[in-house]
Amino acid sequence: MMPLSAKPSRAATLRGSSPSTLFVALICISVCLHVALPKAGLKWGAVPITVADLVFGILLLAWAFQGNASASLPLSLAKCRRLTMYGIIFFLGRTLLETVATPREFQAEDFARLTALCIYPLIFLAFLQLTSRPETHCRLRRVVMVGVVVVLFYGVLQKVMGEYTILIPGVTANWHDAQILEFLADKSNLLHETGEVKLTSTYQNGNLLGINLLLFVPLAFVQIPQRWMKLTFLSTCTVVLALTASRATWAGAVFLVLIALYLSRLPKLSKLSIVLLFVLSTSVFLQTSVAQTRIVNVPWEELASWGGRMEAASILWSESTQEIHFTMLLLGPWGEHRERIVAEGGGAYEMFYLALYETAGILGVLVWMAPVFVTLRTFYRYRRDVLIRSVLVGLLTWCFVAVAEGAFWLPPTAFNLWALAGIGWLRVYTRAVRQRADSGGDTSEGMLSLSRA
Repeated sequence: MMPLSAKPSRAATLRGSSPSTLFVALICISVCLHVALPKAGLKWGAVPITVADLVFGILLLAWAFQGNASASLPLSLAKCRRLTMYGIIFFLGRTLLETVATPREFQAEDFARLTALCIYPLIFLAFLQLTSRPETHCRLRRVVMVGVVVVLFYGVLQKVMGEYTILIPGVTANWHDAQILEFLADKSNLLHETGEVKLTSTYQNGNLLGINLLLFVPLAFVQIPQRWMKLTFLSTCTVVLALTASRATWAGAVFLVLIALYLSRLPKLSKLSIVLLFVLSTSVFLQTSVAQTRIVNVPWEELASWGGRMEAASILWSESTQEIHFTMLLLGPWGEHRERIVAEGGGAYEMFYLALYETAGILGVLVWMAPVFVTLRTFYRYRRDVLIRSVLVGLLTWCFVAVAEGAFWLPPTAFNLWALAGIGWLRVYTRAVRQRADSGGDTSEGMLSLSRA
């Protein structure tokens, strides 16, 4: 009979080789820059070259020299990784097919969509190298918290001292953009009714700032240790989100509060108190000038059309159903169909799911949603863990807001979305391992229990 010590551990097999300290540091720096200073850098033509993306590129090169630290993963995590890889291959193949079938000039928007769908998901795959370093996800959570605090602090200074007074070209804004006078007003930030500019912090766009804060605020909030610090953080975040003047962000904030209360384990009386406080705060907010300008005094027709988004989306839908082309339905419009949609002013750039259909058809929507569905289902199963629950709230909020918001196509949203999912998966992985280890059983059973998620 083989001695127990000679038998290879299933956990050791799953962990594989440990990633280098440099690789871990590059991941932390990349995440920090994409959260805190996503626009730092310059432009090459119309394409932004940011410090965050340069570090991400170096990270991908370092990844190529890493051992396979995730050679064998629990079934749910392995499935999510496999589906993510299939998605990258699908979107690359679809882009190549369109390029060959209907040659046309590759636009900056095409590059942005390709980057969001094929390049940024690689951060999630890189995160899986960290399964052998369970302490790393704690460091990543702190990095996110620090990044969010930096964004909030700079946003407050920006409002108090002036958008251009504290501007640091190349750091808090793109160098080339900052050379243009009143450049923030040219990036869909100007409120024509009042002449004011949306709060943008380091993101150069109010909507982009709001959507990314909604992603990370739940995780950052649970990392803050003391109650008075939590209250200060929450108050500052509320003010910053309000000053983004983004209706999609405001709708997302309401959804975030509701879904967080639904998933929380607070007593019913506490939940009721929070709801009453939230309703009171909302009533006060609706009396402010920014809310009056963006909601109360806006004609119902404009609100119902989602700021003009529905009209553009209807052109896309009409073009898709006027003549049934299965190729277009499955892979999205291209060639003369795309040209007609653009000529008529159609499209769905600001509505993510429809924009995904516009980019890669019904198959594209299904392929992209597959790993997201597996992730949400698994995180919901582990929702009793406060950290996993905070990640779940952030992801669900983004999924809700994405119905009428196209921030996904603008850096750093896609990167941040996949990074947040990666942080959640690392927590699920280490929690399953530690649970089984604490119970005195084989760690493999804890990890394999993920297959039921």
